[in-house]
Amino acid sequence: WHPKDHISFFENKHSRAFHPSSKVSAQDARVLDTVVFCDPCSESGCVEQTLWPSHCVQGSWGAQLHEDLRLADKALKIYKGDNTDVDSYSAFWDNARRFETSLHSELRNRGITTVFVCGLAYDICVAFTALHALELGYGTILVESASCGTSEEAEEKMKRRLQDQLCLIVDSSEVSDLVSGKKRPWQLGVQLAKASAPQMC
Repeated sequence: WHPKDHISFFENKHSRAFHPSSKVSAQDARVLDTVVFCDPCSESGCVEQTLWPSHCVQGSWGAQLHEDLRLADKALKIYKGDNTDVDSYSAFWDNARRFETSLHSELRNRGITTVFVCGLAYDICVAFTALHALELGYGTILVESASCGTSEEAEEKMKRRLQDQLCLIVDSSEVSDLVSGKKRPWQLGVQLAKASAPQMC
């Protein structure tokens, strides 16, 4: 849910000062390059940023949900990425962890302990949301067949990272049995044990 002048947009690269440590200049920077902008709000005085094409701009067609997507009754929308000066891959925090969305508090208020994560892009927003869900102690399941990455290579690399953290990765055909409790893979038990361990000490 990005403003038009969002820091991640390639089209906005000239609107911010490049930090001297950036290996790519404003003139040479291309889509998908990683650059370093000056950032007076950070301790280091700079922020590393991957440049993406404009996407999910507030109020635009690209920010709309697909018309065939069926929303559950009382579905709650959590917006992220709406801070002009910091990117936000995870649905829980922005990349600098300066601002937290309401997702964690909304899940806790509803007594939700297990989350299913899917969407775009597998290796970025979906993956970082899943990693943060694990960190916060949620049973975390990534629905692979309902997600798409930026590239097969990036997707496979992130999949290994997620599996190393014991994130359960499933096909959409398995979701019903997981929701009903008919299927309870061992990874969810380990996730729960890890989340409970600090509270037991």
